[in-house]
Amino acid sequence: MTVKLKDIAERAGVSSATVSMALNNKKGVSKNKAQHIRQIAEELGYPKIPETDVSGNIVHFIQIFKPSKTWDDIYRIFIADYLEGLTTEAVKHGLTIEVKTYETDDIKSIRENLDKFNSFGTIFLGAGLYSEDIKILKRMKSHSVFIDVCYPGLGVDFIDMDNKECVYEIVEYLISIGHRQIGLVQAEEKTPNFTLREE
Repeated sequence: MTVKLKDIAERAGVSSATVSMALNNKKGVSKNKAQHIRQIAEELGYPKIPETDVSGNIVHFIQIFKPSKTWDDIYRIFIADYLEGLTTEAVKHGLTIEVKTYETDDIKSIRENLDKFNSFGTIFLGAGLYSEDIKILKRMKSHSVFIDVCYPGLGVDFIDMDNKECVYEIVEYLISIGHRQIGLVQAEEKTPNFTLREE
């Protein structure tokens, strides 16, 4: 059974965010509490966390919430699952995930702010970002990866689901069990992923 941050958090009586900070040697958690959390993590079988300072090996996870968009609680839970997986893998490689959240449409100022940090790399949550935004962000000093979005031809690294194949398999299955009238529930604003699913 894979041990998750929330399992450690429940045992320690703290939030998943506090567990993440403790495991990644971040400020904001007392030394005693961090040691307690790390002990619980090891007892549950979570990968051993190095005690050394890994501040020089920071991977930034960037969320950009544009004021013009609507971000509900379900979407924030979705992001938390991303972070759990990233944190687990980062620890295995001696890296630490640092989350930065921006609530602005000014993409250029975000890039300029991030360039002030010496990071191992940057992971952008691509939902809500458009090709114009990525053209600005791709000029950052550190290597960047964009997840949950894809704009071919921009010369950057994207990690995204195969929207067309997923929808094809779903529709194929529904037809195989006798359905003939199949609809697509759309969002108010079409993101690239929604457009690919419709196509």
